[in-house]
Amino acid sequence: MKKIILSLAFAALGLTAVNAQGKLLIVHNSPDPAVATIDAWVEVPQAAVYIKIADNVSYNSGFFYTIPSIPVPGATLTVHLKASNSTASSDPDLFAKPYAAVPTGNNILVANGLVTPALVAAKTNPNSISNAFDLQLLSSGVQFSSTDPTKVSAAIHHGSIDAPGVVVQSFVTTIQLPTRDTLVNDAKYLDATAHGLIPASARRLHIIPTGAPQTSPAYKANGNALKTLGGKAAFVVATGFLDTTGTGTTNNFKVVAYVTDATTADGALASVELPAEKLAGVTEIIHASADPALSKIQLYVNGVLQFLKLDYLQRFQSSAFIQDFGYDIDIHPDGSPTKALTVNLNLDATNAVGVIAGVGNTANFAVNPDAKNIAANSYLDKPFVTTSAAGSALINVFHASTDAPTVSVTVPAAGGLSIISGLSYGQFQKANVAGNTAIPTSLGNAVVDVRLPGGAIYKSYIAPLGALDGQGVTLVAAGFVDTAANQNGKPFGLFVAIPTTPLGFTTPLKDTVIISSINNPSTSDLQFRMFPNPASTELIMAFDVTETSAVAIDVIDLNGRVVKNVVNTTFNNGTTALTEDISGLSNGMYFVRVASENKVSTYKFNVVK
Repeated sequence: MKKIILSLAFAALGLTAVNAQGKLLIVHNSPDPAVATIDAWVEVPQAAVYIKIADNVSYNSGFFYTIPSIPVPGATLTVHLKASNSTASSDPDLFAKPYAAVPTGNNILVANGLVTPALVAAKTNPNSISNAFDLQLLSSGVQFSSTDPTKVSAAIHHGSIDAPGVVVQSFVTTIQLPTRDTLVNDAKYLDATAHGLIPASARRLHIIPTGAPQTSPAYKANGNALKTLGGKAAFVVATGFLDTTGTGTTNNFKVVAYVTDATTADGALASVELPAEKLAGVTEIIHASADPALSKIQLYVNGVLQFLKLDYLQRFQSSAFIQDFGYDIDIHPDGSPTKALTVNLNLDATNAVGVIAGVGNTANFAVNPDAKNIAANSYLDKPFVTTSAAGSALINVFHASTDAPTVSVTVPAAGGLSIISGLSYGQFQKANVAGNTAIPTSLGNAVVDVRLPGGAIYKSYIAPLGALDGQGVTLVAAGFVDTAANQNGKPFGLFVAIPTTPLGFTTPLKDTVIISSINNPSTSDLQFRMFPNPASTELIMAFDVTETSAVAIDVIDLNGRVVKNVVNTTFNNGTTALTEDISGLSNGMYFVRVASENKVSTYKFNVVK
């Protein structure tokens, strides 16, 4: 209705928006509750025009309209602000300001300052700039759209009465290689920049008091909304009181943007808040792609190069990620201009762990036996738990081996119980014993068996559970089962990421290797395995019994003498793990003799102290 009235009034004088001479954005930026909502009237005396163009414009909102062409020589303009719901030009003004000419081109009219005498006295500006209510007309360098769809045309206005001069910096992360962009340097209250192009991508905006270090910002704004503003313009305003004490309002300091483009119609325009930053949960990233071309990767975040590079099986942990902020991470082979994949992260307050896995060119690698897609990708899991109750460890397992089948993991020391069941490539699973994810660390250096579908053991490893007491860790199965069929990439293994430092490498679990019997090299009786070899103080042995059987295990020296009786008893169907103290043995070669009801096998090991 307002637009119709305005058009009729000007049409009566032959003035129409068809012959528009400009655009005007009105911004209500006064935090004074006495002018919380206002009406805007315009008067052109030479054309006998005095009309309302906008009503009920509230604090932190705007109004956008087209200025009609006025073919009256020497025409002047007076803007009248009246109380909301005003009905006649004779209604009293709250404020009025004349201008020597009717504006042309693009213009922004900002209502700043205070009208309440007590507030004027109490909320002075630290740079001694007048805090009285005023209408500030900005005409130089104003844009209402961007011609570049990848960039936003942005201007910044310091509109916070009690805030000092500030520097405004734009950046993505604290580890980016280029320095931060300084958008404003020592801007004081009422200062405004001309519109300029910046990337239409998520940016952090830190407002720093002039002279303070960049590590001490007064306000941190989340500029995630900028990524949606390609081809648009944004008038970004620092608004509100730094200190609302005694103001009778909740108009706290914040950052808002008035967004327009070539299609913006005349009428009310809501502002978009760039909210204060909130830290996301702790986030850990593990590089587990065994593709040789990705052995070292470099990162671009929202198009900005980072100085952090990750080697294969290196981990990075940070508590400096921002919630509700779009991290578009392009991953490149080190030194390559071509990205291998893009990771899109948008985090919340929950701790998270992410794993980079897969290969760049799938045609050059063996297919996954479960027909899983092995193209390079990222996998995220929440929550990322870094602690556990004393006497236990929480272990989150991820399958990152592209040519490995679905696997299970059993623990002989726990009676052969499965702690991981049916884990396929690209999946996380929390280790558990009968549903309890708190794995007892009293098991010490425990043998864990990686089993193939059907139950056959593929490999066995020593898990140092005692060293993980009270911790939450991520265990990654990475590397290739068949390196020759996979560009001679790194071999399969289990690697534990212990979240003790921001940057570090995962720790490989030691492969026990199923020892070949001297008597029969083609088979290992009872699938016997032992670790470590060489050993110094203890020897860990594990074996499987498929049906009830008597088993005797002895340690013998090179002269054939039995130097240790390990066990001689009957075992039921299942998996058994034993730890034998060998601290009393001298350096040299020894043999473990394993006698079952089926055969006798011997396995050599060395003692080195």
